[in-house]
Amino acid sequence: MPSSRRIAVAAGAATAMLVAVPSYAVVRSPQTGSAQPAATPSRISTNAPAAPGATPTSAPGASATATGGASTAPGATSSTGPTGSASSSVRPAPSTTYAPPALGSDAPAPVARNLQVERAFDVQPAPAGGLSPDSSWPDAGQLFTETELAQVVPGLSGVRASDCQPGQLPGGGSTARNATCTLTLTLRGEPAEDASRLVVSIRSIGAPDAVGRSWSSTLAAQRARSGERPGLYTFYRNGVLGASSAYTDGTTTRVLVQRPGLAAEVWFSGIGFTRLKPTYEASREAFRTEVSPGVIQLLAGKMARAQ
Repeated sequence: MPSSRRIAVAAGAATAMLVAVPSYAVVRSPQTGSAQPAATPSRISTNAPAAPGATPTSAPGASATATGGASTAPGATSSTGPTGSASSSVRPAPSTTYAPPALGSDAPAPVARNLQVERAFDVQPAPAGGLSPDSSWPDAGQLFTETELAQVVPGLSGVRASDCQPGQLPGGGSTARNATCTLTLTLRGEPAEDASRLVVSIRSIGAPDAVGRSWSSTLAAQRARSGERPGLYTFYRNGVLGASSAYTDGTTTRVLVQRPGLAAEVWFSGIGFTRLKPTYEASREAFRTEVSPGVIQLLAGKMARAQ
């Protein structure tokens, strides 16, 4: 498999580009501002610490929501992040996953593709009811490789990470690595000054019950809100594309992925992507129906790959 280019993270205060959405995740990154049009990807270069490499593997197309029976995640070693958060002989959470609220059988179920992932969620196990040591979380700027994204974003030839910032932990302090980054994409036919961007936000990684409760609470609120704006939201059928649960408002997509004993909530927002098709409307529809499902599947593959 072709080697991926490394993502370079430009330090500095993040320019918030996520659309306004309720803040509900276990870990939040302070952001302001509204979403703007984005442009195409460029080469991945970054100054962030290199993420550990992983052997390419197929991203799953089946449900990632298991119901037990799997072995307990391996024990974690002692570690202390730059923020002072430490973990010593972390007791793995029970080998279970969280069951998100069921959706109707008519919920959309995009068809999975044959996608490959290069970097997995190689995260230390979480104590029951808590988060995994944040020092083991992936850096948002290195969550995706250019090779991975090129499978789902047509015309991609480069990715550059910038506007990165750590997330805030519920007990105070910040995550050891960047929890939010903007990936500026170099896309065929897009001028550099109007490049599309993908804003990636790792909201929380930890025990399924802790991550899942927060997820389900906000999911209920968003489903209620969707009734006021028909046609804006898409709530995917649970388990499709390998994700336990996922939904989008057309710009920001929220994803819950799991394996026994571990769950992760990740958001990504597409800014720009207006030249994927001949017209603006067709391009944004392509982002919603083609690019977003592909990124969801990549996230699910990263979680499954690390088992």
